[in-house]
Amino acid sequence: MRNTALTFATFVCLFFAAACSTTETARVDEAPAPLARSSIMDTLRAPGPSTSEIEHRLDQPETRARFAQAVAPEEIPIPEWPIARRASLPEMVAQRDIDVTLNFKGAPAVEVFREIFERVLQVDYMIGPTVTGEMSFMLEGRISSEELLRTLDAVSSAYGWALQVREGMVYVVDEKTIAKAPGRVQVAWDRVRPDVATNTYVIPLTNAGASEIVEAVRQLLTPRGVVFTAPRTNVLVLVDSPANVDRIMAVLAELDRPFFAGRTLRLYTPRFIPPGDLATGLREYAQASGVRTTATQAEQVQFSANVLPRSGQLLVMTTVRDLVPMLDGWFDRLDQPVEVDKAQMHVYRAQHLSPESLQGAIDSMFGYLDDGDRPEIAIISESRVIAIRAKPAVYRQVRDMIRLLDGPPKQVYLQVVVAEVVISGDVQFGVELFTNQSVGDYQYELRSDANLLNLDPVGSAFVLGKNAFALIQAARLQGTVRVLSAPYAVATSGKPAMLNVGREVPTITRTIGGTTDAVDPNRIDSSIEYRETGVILNVTPTVNDRGSVVLDITQEVSDVEEPSPGASIQSPSFPKRELSTTVMINSGDTAVLGGIRIERESDQRTGIPVLSDIPLIGLAFSGKNVRREQTELVILVTPTIVLDPSDLPYYASQFLGGVVNIDRIDSLISETKVDTNEMFFRK
Repeated sequence: MRNTALTFATFVCLFFAAACSTTETARVDEAPAPLARSSIMDTLRAPGPSTSEIEHRLDQPETRARFAQAVAPEEIPIPEWPIARRASLPEMVAQRDIDVTLNFKGAPAVEVFREIFERVLQVDYMIGPTVTGEMSFMLEGRISSEELLRTLDAVSSAYGWALQVREGMVYVVDEKTIAKAPGRVQVAWDRVRPDVATNTYVIPLTNAGASEIVEAVRQLLTPRGVVFTAPRTNVLVLVDSPANVDRIMAVLAELDRPFFAGRTLRLYTPRFIPPGDLATGLREYAQASGVRTTATQAEQVQFSANVLPRSGQLLVMTTVRDLVPMLDGWFDRLDQPVEVDKAQMHVYRAQHLSPESLQGAIDSMFGYLDDGDRPEIAIISESRVIAIRAKPAVYRQVRDMIRLLDGPPKQVYLQVVVAEVVISGDVQFGVELFTNQSVGDYQYELRSDANLLNLDPVGSAFVLGKNAFALIQAARLQGTVRVLSAPYAVATSGKPAMLNVGREVPTITRTIGGTTDAVDPNRIDSSIEYRETGVILNVTPTVNDRGSVVLDITQEVSDVEEPSPGASIQSPSFPKRELSTTVMINSGDTAVLGGIRIERESDQRTGIPVLSDIPLIGLAFSGKNVRREQTELVILVTPTIVLDPSDLPYYASQFLGGVVNIDRIDSLISETKVDTNEMFFRK
């Protein structure tokens, strides 16, 4: 019985072998339609045969119908790889949507394919029975599904296998059972010597083209190494010993760098010379500096200058960092106007000075030139325009001079305090309040770099630090100082500013009798004009280049005296005292002017109440005292340079809120920052 079963099994096997040997494989003669990348992935994602159907095909092949088109599973004909449009390098990089790390060293091939198909690509697959043995496959980085599939096919070809796609199913079969697809790479490295350890590395390139650097990498391989690129991918497949692969990876890191890495770009727009001439000049400068401007087989170019025809600009690229600071200087030297020794017309609009002033400056500075070189000037006063006819070299000098002269004037913010110092006790002169540096129980130390050492107490002017207002406030609290006014003003450097603290008094300047009037012969006509009295301060600040302020100060104090009853001219008199000085002061310091005294007398009657009011005898119970008081007028002027014109609204608000406001001195003191380097208080 056992022999009968064995004989029957042998007969079945022989019959099956004969059937297979006589079976012809049907080939598809029709060319497939071109597919895009999306069509390829749709085909891979499409549902394939069920698991039971696949097992049925593998386990029971003899049950299949034996018609002319029947084939074995490993011989299933597959259309060739879809002929998709060859994507550019940026497109390939943009399509990479899988971040994967694979590290198979001598792993079973079935495990490698299962990991890639199931976990990475997530497609249905079937592996033929002839796909056995060990396989190396190393990949780390971003890659697209299509690149990974095509790269896996190229690596499989080296092991004698092939990938086929049909009805959403990926088949891994023996390469000998199918025709070689166009464009597939045949890689043959010696698999006979297993003692040589080699690994397969899959390297997706991002910036460099795989086909461009494959020859350079091939020069670095060991005799057993192989490098190739997968078709229509930017992936490099490297097979070599691990020790040599580390060296090649370092070289690839330098080759696969962005194009602009380590490069500096400059874009220049020439105004006077053509861009081509500018490019030639810059190349000559670079060559003279030892920079390589042409590429060789071993070295890349270090400097290039390319003309952009549409915009007329010049794009300069260099890899030498030390060259970058010199590029702008080279450009300025080359892009110069072509000198034409011929007079040309130029127009300049005066900004701050008058056109006549600028014309006088030009005539004074360039009047020595000959007739052919001397600039010709014409002025249009209504529009403040100066027409200048001069040669280019002369005009550049004229332009630089008038721009310097016609710059915006500097502004000076003036703070003024007009105060009366009572002359009594230890204070014999008003300025002693500042030289003695003591008020009441407090002592002050005020310093300034502009202080004068020898002071004349009468008609003096000296400088205090930035905290002089605090001294005035302390003296006012002690009753030794009366603040009359604290006005503000913003003045232009070099222009006078007038501050008047007083009143206008009407005076008769002319009297005409009525003899010419027939209607009223007794009528008298008088001409009246108003005379300013009080404290009149004229200040002309001038800012120098060192940031100091020169103050030209004229101080006038006038009063009104009524005429005596017997005077022939019944007109008041105006006695005045005047002081003029010039002082240089730092911005923010305070100049003090003093020396003008005023003496007042007042009568005061005292007595016993009721009794002192009785006529005749009341004089015995009362008395009359004459009180004399001397005061000295002291004026403090603090100039502050306005560096930013945008600050003028702030000073204007200060001016509007503080002009002729005595109480404003309190807020002025509170706004003053006390600097311990300028003032010390000691109880």
